[in-house]
Amino acid sequence: MSVATNLIYVTSRSADYINYGLAGYCWRFHELILKIIQPKIILCFGISDVSSYSFLMSLYGGKETTIPAEHGKWVCKAFTTNIDGRETTVVGIPHLSYYSIFGKKKVIKWIKNFLQ
Repeated sequence: MSVATNLIYVTSRSADYINYGLAGYCWRFHELILKIIQPKIILCFGISDVSSYSFLMSLYGGKETTIPAEHGKWVCKAFTTNIDGRETTVVGIPHLSYYSIFGKKKVIKWIKNFLQ
């Protein structure tokens, strides 16, 4: 089963206009969904300091690993942590408005390895 959602439930034309303090408020809903879904992997689109990946890293922590994103100097990131008593890997790739995963065979293989 897969589910997609935004970290913050606010409509905006640009992330510049979003109050990232709302992430903590919205997180309560995400926790409920995670208890139901029990994902092995959470895939985040965007890895900047104000991204869902960075939010989860600050919330749960973990040893971070990286791999070249196969696009310029960009990287993909991941860490494994305990969420609600389960080992969960959080994977972050560059935001899809700037990055395409199509044809990135090494990145896709790297992500799939977290499913094993």
